[in-house]
Amino acid sequence: MVSAIGPVQTLGEDSAGDIFALNGSAIAEFSPAGVLQSQVTAAPITVASTGGIGSAAFQANGSYLVGQAASGGSRRDVDAKVVRYLPTGAVDPSFANPPFDFSAEGTVAQDLIQALAVQPGGQVVVTGLHFSGGSSALAVARLDSNGTLDATFGTGGAETTSLPGQGSAIAIQPDGKVVVAGEVEEPGSSTVSLVVARFLGQ
Repeated sequence: MVSAIGPVQTLGEDSAGDIFALNGSAIAEFSPAGVLQSQVTAAPITVASTGGIGSAAFQANGSYLVGQAASGGSRRDVDAKVVRYLPTGAVDPSFANPPFDFSAEGTVAQDLIQALAVQPGGQVVVTGLHFSGGSSALAVARLDSNGTLDATFGTGGAETTSLPGQGSAIAIQPDGKVVVAGEVEEPGSSTVSLVVARFLGQ
């Protein structure tokens, strides 16, 4: 047992059997025997955990994506943002994702990413919540491989649903459909229920 980067959000393995662990933008590498390495050696990822809870994911080339919060148009406005890091840990300048809202741009709200996944074609799908006016709603968005919002998905690349709650985990089906699991609050009650929603991938 070692203390490396704190709670682990996702794991990856390269062809040599080395294991890579992510916690936000922090990355650690372990040998096939589980020994923490003194530095991270960039390598393509052959196997990675997918669909779990955590706003981070590996790409096959060893780069990794992290969902973050960013300053919006005002002090009270919090936007969502995805950052891609190179296998070396440096920010990838070719992935240009400006801060975005799950709802209409320009609203004062909190838009937070709770989980993300990568589609086979390189598109990035995220889920989380849109909080405004004292209530939250489950929300999703899709980015193209270069980081821009995919205009063919939802409304301008994002969608806030009528489900009162949040998306906490996301997975991509083989046919491209997006499955989101999360929690919803029963109207007029403190009861919280599990919800699973599926979105068309096109």
